[in-house]
Amino acid sequence: MRRALVVGCDLSAIAVGVLVGRFLAPEPVPGAGLSAGFGMLMLVAMVSLRLYSSRLATVRTQELAQVGRSGIWALLLLAAASLLAGAAIDLRAGFTLLVSTVVVVSIERELLRRWFVARRQAGHGLWASILVASATEGSEYRRAIDEDTTSPHVIVGQIDPATCASSDDLLTRAVALARGSRADGVVVLESSLDRQAANRLVRGLLDAGLYVDLSSPCLLYTSPSPRDCGPDL
Repeated sequence: MRRALVVGCDLSAIAVGVLVGRFLAPEPVPGAGLSAGFGMLMLVAMVSLRLYSSRLATVRTQELAQVGRSGIWALLLLAAASLLAGAAIDLRAGFTLLVSTVVVVSIERELLRRWFVARRQAGHGLWASILVASATEGSEYRRAIDEDTTSPHVIVGQIDPATCASSDDLLTRAVALARGSRADGVVVLESSLDRQAANRLVRGLLDAGLYVDLSSPCLLYTSPSPRDCGPDL
């Protein structure tokens, strides 16, 4: 749901950026077809560069750089396609299109980020969650969640599998802690458990009626979309 909102806002911002670029571009102004092609190519490039692997990039400078790269790739691909079609795009006009679109998308993403932050601070769309992870990875994950202003998770408790006597003990303690803290679900860092134990834990939590997010520690560095084992947020 949130990702669809981000994609829709990006698409609208690209359209506005393209229109502004066409208005500001020197003659000859790129045709409507070339302008629309640039916009679609930029959206495809943003997907390819994993700008939608997270609801919003955690690091703003990284996000801005990826938006800029998306625009550059879109312009290069459009220039190559137009050359093959025998209708070369004017470089000055193309550069104006690139700059205006990147600026508008960057502004749109910053405004969207602030809106998400305001909603998060107001307590909207948040999921109280229990974290199953080792002490070290759990600390890193909590810090990453705190920095990701659009994350729906608020960690209200943690269990280290190393402190549990068995898989059944881990499941019992996780369910008890979730219910005792009135958590909506459980986040499981898969690197803290072997595959068999993780699968058994996930099945048990789902049977207990809890939402489960089976996540990877690489989320801390690349923010990929977690594999949800429950309802879409």
